[in-house]
Amino acid sequence: MFKYEYLKVATASFEVKLGKPLENARKIIELLEKHTNASIVLFPELSLTGSTLGDWNFNASVLKEQNIALEYLKENSTDQIMIVGGTYLYLDSLYNVAYVIQNGYILGIVPKVYLNFDETRNFKSGEEFVNEPVNVEFLDDEVLFGNVNFVNSLHNISFGIEIGNDLGHLSDAQIIFNLNSSAAYLGKKEDYRTLVKGISLQKHCCYVLTSINASESASNILFDGQMLAYQNGEELLNVSSLSFNDNVSIFDIDIEYLKFIRMHNCFNQITDPYVEFDLYESEDYVLSNIIDCNPFVFKNEGEAEEAIDIIVTSLYHRLKHIGINKVVIGVSGGLDSTLALLIAHKCFTKYNIPTSNILAYSMPALATGSKSQQLALDLMNGLQVKGTVLPIGNEIKSHFELINHDESVKNTTYENVQARYRTFVLMNVSNSEKAIVIGTGDMSEIALGWSTFNGDQMSMYNVNAGLPKTAIRSLVGHFAKIYPDLQFVLTDVINATITPELTSSSQATEDIIGKYEINDFILNQIFARGSSYERLMYLLETQFQLDEEVASKYYHNFMRRFKQNQFKRLASPEGVKIFKLSLSPHGAFKFPGDLK
Repeated sequence: MFKYEYLKVATASFEVKLGKPLENARKIIELLEKHTNASIVLFPELSLTGSTLGDWNFNASVLKEQNIALEYLKENSTDQIMIVGGTYLYLDSLYNVAYVIQNGYILGIVPKVYLNFDETRNFKSGEEFVNEPVNVEFLDDEVLFGNVNFVNSLHNISFGIEIGNDLGHLSDAQIIFNLNSSAAYLGKKEDYRTLVKGISLQKHCCYVLTSINASESASNILFDGQMLAYQNGEELLNVSSLSFNDNVSIFDIDIEYLKFIRMHNCFNQITDPYVEFDLYESEDYVLSNIIDCNPFVFKNEGEAEEAIDIIVTSLYHRLKHIGINKVVIGVSGGLDSTLALLIAHKCFTKYNIPTSNILAYSMPALATGSKSQQLALDLMNGLQVKGTVLPIGNEIKSHFELINHDESVKNTTYENVQARYRTFVLMNVSNSEKAIVIGTGDMSEIALGWSTFNGDQMSMYNVNAGLPKTAIRSLVGHFAKIYPDLQFVLTDVINATITPELTSSSQATEDIIGKYEINDFILNQIFARGSSYERLMYLLETQFQLDEEVASKYYHNFMRRFKQNQFKRLASPEGVKIFKLSLSPHGAFKFPGDLK
């Protein structure tokens, strides 16, 4: 199956019959017929003959039967690509190879290059064919023999083949398939997992590996049937069991993401020689992988602690650099300011700065609710920072009179005057106290422009700039474990309706800009994974159960707000990067300010 730039792939292992290629070929076809939804199926190294056949590889009957087995595979092949391991006799030398078969043809024969000591007894290295593949006549096909890549030009998709120890040495294709027969040993699973993950990161590819299972042999070694797939460091498949049974694992490769990440890193594209393969789009595509609908939510305590360490260290570095040991924070009782206060407290306690140097200000205005006000007080008191309440309602009304704004008109001016006045107070306090103002705006708000220019958009250092709203909520939840005395207060903060409280205390942000969970998902898909509109519609409809109209509205609202508000991002304060994606104009993200 192929659709929305997702390619469905399978790895397969089965009970290999040593020295019986035709029986193994029949088993291969049996497995393919049961899993027709996979566009490409990878089988283990030497899956036609067996990996431990030794000198019997040279037997004429075995070689003849393998050709019969390959004819059988050709005759029973479809548009589904099979990659099977076997041997190939060329100019009186025997090679350990992978056969790529589709639609009645052998598309290519790829030899193993890096042989271990035992293998050199039976096989010749294909090193001479790495840069210069040759055309050979084999089973009525003219086939390229050597280190060739396989390309579908229509969809700009490429895959390469490596066998065993060739791991990471031969191919630069988007997808690299490794036919493997490595022996089990203590620690091997983790060794290979680390190796395959590293190759996928280094080459910005999807690296797929499958090995022979325990049915092969137990004479001196045992095989563990390990199956791995990593996509630019992301785990798609990690299976290993000492099993004698058939095992087929199906997963989705995100071709659109691979193209996106390779373009970003100017990775070399496939050049000659290559072989074309066929690929047909499916009517309906059903994902096999579980899609992470909350990509910015921390998956474990280790991730959360790492993020906190990065932010705390960056804040201390900034304070140390400018020679200041005081910070000013506006605390509203909401998620963002709560996290900023917690980060400051963690920083000051870690680096032995008195927490009384954290100057926290609660500034109730015209629409501040009593609940959020109480949460702000509880936080400041619980953390034992210097907390001050500065009611600014009268000053705001005075400003309305100054600019001749009717107080009863609760428009953008009405809201922004309050947001800007709070920043005005914090900036002036920071001058008076020789402190810096810590920003609280998160990456979701930065993306959507949900801030007041020169109001809550501005600060002297923004500790939340690298964290989308879903990550903010996740970290506040983690802090509830760090500060058990504040658990109930922090739980109330997490569960409270997100609101700017600029027109009323019941004003709900998500009623205006949509759910943060969905907006954060869109943010990640577009700017971290390069998703197209068609892909996003498919994901929003299938993963969030949105109908087409609602999904389209989410996308267009997000993009409209994102484009319109680049001018705010261009004038934003510095803040440290946490995830691979950052929207800081001071860093790697470049975006025009006048894109329509």
